[in-house]
Amino acid sequence: MKLRAHVHLPLLLVIILTSSTAFLTSSYQLVHPDISDSIGYVQASHQLARGEGLAFADPHNRIGRRYYTLYAFKVVHPESPYPYFSFPPALPLLGAAMERLVGDPAAVHALPPLTAALLVAVTCLLGMLLVNKWVGLWAGLALLATPGFLQFSTAFWSEVPSASFLYLGFVLCAVSLRCPRDEPWAIGLAGVGGLAVGTTFFMRFSNASAVPALLALVWVAGGRAAFRQWRVIWLISVVAAALVALLIFNAIYYGGPFVTGYSPIHGWYDQPAFSLAYAFDESFVNGRSVPAIGAELVRDFGWLLLFALLGVIARPRLVSGWLVSLAMCLLAPYTIYAFAAEGINARFVIPAWVAVCLLVGRGITAVSTRLPGKAWRWLLGLVLAAGIVRNLPFELARLQARNEATQAQIDQVKQMVASTEPNAVILSYVFNDLIAVYGHRSVLNYRHISPYDPVSGAYQHSEFEGLLVEEINQLLDQGTPVYYILDRDVPLYDSYEILMRHFMLIPSLNGGPIYQVRNL
Repeated sequence: MKLRAHVHLPLLLVIILTSSTAFLTSSYQLVHPDISDSIGYVQASHQLARGEGLAFADPHNRIGRRYYTLYAFKVVHPESPYPYFSFPPALPLLGAAMERLVGDPAAVHALPPLTAALLVAVTCLLGMLLVNKWVGLWAGLALLATPGFLQFSTAFWSEVPSASFLYLGFVLCAVSLRCPRDEPWAIGLAGVGGLAVGTTFFMRFSNASAVPALLALVWVAGGRAAFRQWRVIWLISVVAAALVALLIFNAIYYGGPFVTGYSPIHGWYDQPAFSLAYAFDESFVNGRSVPAIGAELVRDFGWLLLFALLGVIARPRLVSGWLVSLAMCLLAPYTIYAFAAEGINARFVIPAWVAVCLLVGRGITAVSTRLPGKAWRWLLGLVLAAGIVRNLPFELARLQARNEATQAQIDQVKQMVASTEPNAVILSYVFNDLIAVYGHRSVLNYRHISPYDPVSGAYQHSEFEGLLVEEINQLLDQGTPVYYILDRDVPLYDSYEILMRHFMLIPSLNGGPIYQVRNL
C-alpha cells in the first residue's frame, strides 16, 4: 500500500495540475483576438480547414498591387495575385486539424489550452526524469502560475504550442535513453521525439536554437557513449532532416533557404532584425533586449528566482548546467532581436521559462530535503504552494479585463464601419485586421504600398504618395466606395495630408474618425 501511494500521489498531482491548466486557460481564452499575429493564425487555420490554402484572396488584389490584406499575409509569389501567409505553417495546420476534427470553426481556440496543458505535463515529466518527482511537480506548479504563461496560453500565439512540442521531444528523448538500448521501441521513441522537436521549427524558426540543447540532453541522460547508439543516431537524423526540410520549404515558399516572412522582400522592415547593438541599445522598434529579458524574468518569477539560483547550484550539477544552457539557447536569438521581450513580445521567452521553472523546482526540493522531518517539509510545501498561486486571482481578473476590453474594441470597430457599404474599401493602419475580419470589409493595407528595392536594400517611400493616389483613383473610377480612418495622432506616412491634397474627405454623419474619400 505504501508503494502504491508513493506512485499514485505524484501521478494524481500531475493530473490535477494538467487539468487545472486546461480549465483555466480555456475559461479565459481570447476567442476574438485583436492582435495581427493572432488574427493571422486564426484566419489561416480557418482557410486551411475550408481547403482554401494560405493565400488571402481579396478580389481587389492583382499582380504588382497586393495591397488588400491582413498584416499576417504579405508573402509574394510572383505567379499569384494574392499575398500568402507570412508565418511558419505548422500552427495553422494544427488549428485546421482541430476545426476539421470537431466540425466547428470555434474549435481552433481549443488548441492553446490543450497545448498549455501538454506543456505543464511534459514539464512535470521532464523534472521527474532528470531529478525526481517533486522537482517536476514544483516546476509544473510554477509554470501554471507564471503570468506570462497564462497570458500567452489564453490567446492564439505560437510560443506555448511550440514549447509544448519542444519539451515533449525532450521527454521522449529522455525516456528513450532510459530504455534498454536494443529495444526497437526505444529507437521509435527517439524518432518520435526528434519529430516533435522538428515540428517546432515549422512553428517558430527560432526553435532551431534548441538543437545544441537537445544534443546536450543526450549527453546528460545517456553519456558520451550514447551518440554511438542507433536510437540517438535516429534522433539526430530526424532532427537534421527537419532542418533540411525547413530550408527546402523556405526556398519553395519564401524564395530562398534563408528567406522568410520576416524578410524585407515580403513586407518586413528594411532594417536588420538581429544586431549585437540591440542587446543593450535601442533598435528601430524598441531594443535593449537583454535588460528587457531581465525585467520580464523578475516580473514573472519575483521571489522564486532565489530558489532558481539555488537550483543552479544543486546537485547533480550536470542537470543544472543543462537547464541553464537550455534557457540560454532559447533566449539567445532574443538577446539581439529588434523587438525586445516586453509587452506582447514577452511571449518570446516562454519556452526558456520552462527551464527556469525546472530550476525553481530543483531549488525548492534542495531546501526541503534539508529540513529535519516530514512535518516541516509538508509545512514548507504548503507555504510555498500558497505563495506561488497567491497572485492567480489577480492574473485571472487581468485576463478577464483584457478579454472585455478586446471585445469592446471589436464592437467599436464594427459600429464604426456599419454605415459603410458592403463593397467598401477602408484604409486604416491601426484597425486594418479588425475591419477585415470582424467588419467584413475589404481593407487597403497602405502600410505595405511602398515597394522594396533589393539593390538599395530599402523601401522606396518616395513612391508612396503616387501609388496610393493611383490606387484610390482606380477604386473610385470603378464605383467602389472608399473610406479612411484617422487612427493616429501622427498619421502613418502623412496619409491624411496626402488624401487631403488629392481628394475630398467627408466626415461620417455618425461622428468618429472615419471619412469618406471622394474625388475633388
